Amino acid sequence: MNKSSFTAVIFLITAIFVITFTSFFANAQPWKNHKGLCVTSPFATTSFAFSTEKSGDTQRVKVSVKHHNGVQYAPFWDTQVVAEDLKMLTDKSNVILQLDSEINTSWSAKDCQWSGPNKVSCVGTGEAIKMKSNKTVEPWAFYSAVLKDSSFAGEFTYIQTTLLFYIDGQKYTFVSKYPEADCSFEP
Repeated sequence: MNKSSFTAVIFLITAIFVITFTSFFANAQPWKNHKGLCVTSPFATTSFAFSTEKSGDTQRVKVSVKHHNGVQYAPFWDTQVVAEDLKMLTDKSNVILQLDSEINTSWSAKDCQWSGPNKVSCVGTGEAIKMKSNKTVEPWAFYSAVLKDSSFAGEFTYIQTTLLFYIDGQKYTFVSKYPEADCSFEP
């Protein structure tokens, strides 16, 4: 499989996941004044925060992703990696290293939904952000998922947050998985 085909397959899988994630929750509700924060403790690494702001008749969902130790520690990949992926990951990391350590964007509240405890999503074109490097980040989705893990060590619940965005037509993500205790979402 060549690089173009691989990229197309990854994009298609991501799009199907996001559409499924945002469409199939029967209890999805229109956006209200929700807010939330996920940050590792006791030492912050990457934090995801969202809040609702109203300006006149318009309600926007503000999303902030901050890499507290610098963008060189930004979690931009969350799947298995094989040797064949190394060049692509190097290319992507070279672009990521040109970004600011904090990204602040927003979506219209009509493009966001609350799908249950710790499950939020904003899908569609978010507010584009110009980086200090002159790169333009074009957000496409922000969402969270509740993940359950069961092993010999016990039962664990995690909240995974994702910001999916484009730079120069290429897809990138910031993804972080937090222990449930490191997140606070308010319906």
